Amino acid sequence: MIKYQEKEVKESLRGFYSDIISNSTFRLFQYYDQDTNLIYRIELNLNDDTAIVFNGEKIYKLSEKQFIIDDKVFNISKYYYDIANQYDEEAYVFVNLSIGLIGINYFPWGLSIFPQGENIPVELNKLLFEVDSKSFFE
Repeated sequence: MIKYQEKEVKESLRGFYSDIISNSTFRLFQYYDQDTNLIYRIELNLNDDTAIVFNGEKIYKLSEKQFIIDDKVFNISKYYYDIANQYDEEAYVFVNLSIGLIGINYFPWGLSIFPQGENIPVELNKLLFEVDSKSFFE
């Protein structure tokens, strides 16, 4: 069991809010809908980002891309979510170690989810859709 030291609650995400618990090695992001139902949970190891835990499933990093907004560099990692013997739940999960969830592309459904918050630049979501990023996003 991991014991977290700091807890922070953000209520600026559109449609849901997040709860962030962290220490020097691990960070846990939990996202709730407006009725306080847990909808996403991401566990990050800040020392090794080759795998994360997304909604209880260990998922692995496929690639990483840097985006620059106002001279600030954002490293976004792309992970592949797929539960064995399940259908149509597959997704690409985009994460930044500091910000948490950047977006989810449920590609079988053609559905993308992008949380919006004070620490997530709006331009970042737009950059994911640019031609230069198409292969990264899809």
